[in-house]
Formats: sequence, structure tokens, C-alpha cells
Amino acid sequence: MISDGRVSLRTLTLDDLDALVDGAGDGRMDAPTDRQQLADQLRSMIEKSPTLDRDGFVTYGIEVDGELVGDIQARAPKNATPPGVCELGITLFPGRRGAGIGTGAVRLLTDDLIVQGWQRIQAGTAVGNRPMRRVLEKLGFFEEGVMRGFAPGPSGREDYVLYARLATDR
Repeated sequence: MISDGRVSLRTLTLDDLDALVDGAGDGRMDAPTDRQQLADQLRSMIEKSPTLDRDGFVTYGIEVDGELVGDIQARAPKNATPPGVCELGITLFPGRRGAGIGTGAVRLLTDDLIVQGWQRIQAGTAVGNRPMRRVLEKLGFFEEGVMRGFAPGPSGREDYVLYARLATDR
């Protein structure tokens, strides 16, 4: 478990499945629209218990006051990113956004990854996602550019902005 006293990142368990299914489809780029398909996908991921070193990704539950409020992932797929580069993704459940939880979770995971030796941590978000952009900027991530038509959105493909923080940025 990684914690700052308020926000904790912990290993997900099958007991978290219902909460993840209820909250995960909201805003998750890769979430299936079918509830059962999403549950099966999440169950498989939890049972596999992936690690960043072995599988190229890891997902932690974000917890506040003993309640699961979202999840955060670190991804470094083999042959998809250069060595030393890791990407973050985060989903906070509706109603838990805007209270500093995302900032705390991203800070905790970014700092932990840098301690583990990752040289570059990057994250992308929709150009119009001002709250996530503020989180990244507050935590010392630098805006690097726009990825045009990067992800599906409500009205077609959306532009995403890429941010990164290097281990040498302090």
C-alpha cells in the first residue's frame, strides 16, 4: 500500500469488483459498454494480479477513508514504449472528483515510479479535460503537445494533450 495519510493506493481484490463495475465505465476510454463484459474483464485482471515489471501494467485501487473511489494504472507495455517510460491513467468515480483525490493519487504513483527508477512518466487527457490538465500541471508535468484524433469521444475522435514528467524534473 502507498499512502499519504489521506489517499491510499492498494492492490485490488475481487471484493472491489461491484464498485469498479459501477464506477469504471464513466470516463474510461477502454471500458466495454456491456456491464457483464466489463465485470469479466475486471475480474480477469484482478485474478491475474498483473505487475508493471512482468506484465507491463499494474492497477491500484484508490481509497479514501476506507472507501474505494477509483483506480489508477501505470502502463509500460513491452515494445510499445521505450525502456524507462511509463504512462499513467486514472478513473475517479462520479461524485469523488474535484476534492483533490486525483491529485493525491497521481502524486503518490508518480513519486513511487520515480523511486523505482522510471525515468519518464507521461499521461494524456482530452484537450477539454481542464481538471485533469490542472492536476498534471500542479504536479510538475509539462505539456508536450496535442495528439490529434487520439481517442473516441461523444462526437467522434477527440484530441488529447500529452504531458510528461522526468525523474530529473524536481
